[in-house]
Amino acid sequence: MIDGPDISNPDAFAKGFPHELFRQLRREEPVYWHEGDYLGGRGYWIVSRYETVKAISRQPMLFRSASGTAFWRGTWPAPSL
Repeated sequence: MIDGPDISNPDAFAKGFPHELFRQLRREEPVYWHEGDYLGGRGYWIVSRYETVKAISRQPMLFRSASGTAFWRGTWPAPSL
């Protein structure tokens, strides 16, 4: 199980990029579901291996971010952009 900072929280980057966390993710759980963000919002996927990101990006009908990719700090549903 991954035990690291919530990367939706800007404080997770206060001391720089969390390289060790991403090494651990790539090694143990390259496609990882994080339950909720630091503001109590919805969870999010972290995809940490290049080849997986590449495969996902080539299948937009299967993998899409129709509901958004940014962390919305308001109420859900987030407004359409």
